[in-house]
Amino acid sequence: MQRQYLAFIDILGFSKFVDGIPKRLGGSPSEEQIQTAIEYFYENFTSFIEGAICRYGIKEITIDSRTYSTSDFSNVSINSLQISDSLLLWTDDTKIEALIHLLTVVKEIFYNSYIAYGFPLRGTISSGIISHIETRYSTNKYNNKYQILGKPLIEAVGIEKNQDWSGCVIAKSTINTLSDEALKVLILNKLIIKYIVPYKSNINEHCDYALNWVSCFSNIDKSFCEQLTNNVIKKFEEISFFNGEKISDSVTTKLNNTCAFIKHCLNLNS
Repeated sequence: MQRQYLAFIDILGFSKFVDGIPKRLGGSPSEEQIQTAIEYFYENFTSFIEGAICRYGIKEITIDSRTYSTSDFSNVSINSLQISDSLLLWTDDTKIEALIHLLTVVKEIFYNSYIAYGFPLRGTISSGIISHIETRYSTNKYNNKYQILGKPLIEAVGIEKNQDWSGCVIAKSTINTLSDEALKVLILNKLIIKYIVPYKSNINEHCDYALNWVSCFSNIDKSFCEQLTNNVIKKFEEISFFNGEKISDSVTTKLNNTCAFIKHCLNLNS
């Protein structure tokens, strides 16, 4: 069996977003209108997920004598599955090239979720043996079975739920696959960062490495971080404003911890 890297990402505040759709639409929208709003969000959200996965796979197509650029799925090295507000991404092996690609993809997804149409995200990247099985049953109804099983998924979900910010922990199971030199290279190239991650409570698999999603571009200066921080605040406030609520203490804590991480990344680049 092959060891792999797996990223589990959760959309924070998604249920509040869905609950608040009727108020934002006004009046008494039908279930069809509410579903259309949900699908519209997914279309926007999944577009930059697709873009991140296929960043190095772009092809040109011609329609009516006009040329367009589109994603090329023929040579994608990252597997993905999205169910409601959860996203799974995994590699085929634990080669360093596979981890670099996964880190780059997740980093871009986190960053774009704040500068584009998205939500605060939280996740974990773990490593181990994963089984994924897809079965289609020959019935007159839609009966498919897609299984993703393994300790890395259990580990990633457990760590993700206990984080008290919008960020992504690099689990010990992933760090342990790296040589000292490989770890140093990933840090120097601003893919991961050593950081005291804020947790809601003590966990057995505590790890002080996180995805450096802030340094998505090289020009990390005070102006850039101020703009990014303002975007983060806006996204967190929207979690509460969806239902006309005041921002809660728990959301405020996550927001403050996320802003502190951005400031820390700025200080490292100063």
